[in-house]
Amino acid sequence: MGVDGSVRRNPVRTICAPPCPQRPNDFLRTHEDRALLSADCSHHHRIVVWLLRYTGVRVAEARALTVADLDLTPEGEALTIRGGKTAAATRTIPILPQLVPLVHEHLEFLRGRLSTSSDTPLLATERGTAMTTNYLWRVVKRVAYEAGVRPVPCTCATRRQDRHARDCPRTMSGENRSSISPHTLRRTFGSDLINRGLRLETVSKLLGHSSTTITERAYAQLLAPTIRRELFEALAHNPPPVA
Repeated sequence: MGVDGSVRRNPVRTICAPPCPQRPNDFLRTHEDRALLSADCSHHHRIVVWLLRYTGVRVAEARALTVADLDLTPEGEALTIRGGKTAAATRTIPILPQLVPLVHEHLEFLRGRLSTSSDTPLLATERGTAMTTNYLWRVVKRVAYEAGVRPVPCTCATRRQDRHARDCPRTMSGENRSSISPHTLRRTFGSDLINRGLRLETVSKLLGHSSTTITERAYAQLLAPTIRRELFEALAHNPPPVA
């Protein structure tokens, strides 16, 4: 408001927030996906990689999962994600057939080591606590490195595998062994579904996006060929009249 009592326009409202660039879709290609999933690793590493790959859940969502969130009714196996960044994050994800046997095996693994209950973390440590975010990131990178998937080279020529120079891409801890991350597996889950012809709305719900706009922006380069394929398949079954 001006000194004369007149209403003046707020100049702040004319300022536009700079657009946030969309990160490239770093999904795994077919040969990388196969190599990662067939990697020779321990059980508790495999369940982490397969769970993230075949459900597309975020790391925070994976950490929050409990035994009670599993529904292993035959032919109705599903995983319930509760809470999250938005209302859309609460969702039910069908457990794919590839993952079902490993989930059963993992539950037996937990029961053999812990006194499990409904609130036992699905991804539990030997002490029964939820695995940390950093640990889940390290697991994905370790398994990817062992599988030869996008390994990060060491530039400091150290002979120690657990300690690198500060400016080395592998970092001092040596845990940045691969350039992929848990989010890469989430992107791979979504990309695979789109490439298989699932509708954008379905993929968006499975990923827990608040709108299809987010999904469309993240997977834009995959949508064009998918739309083209759907168009020609639809026309093949019901061709338009020829003039």
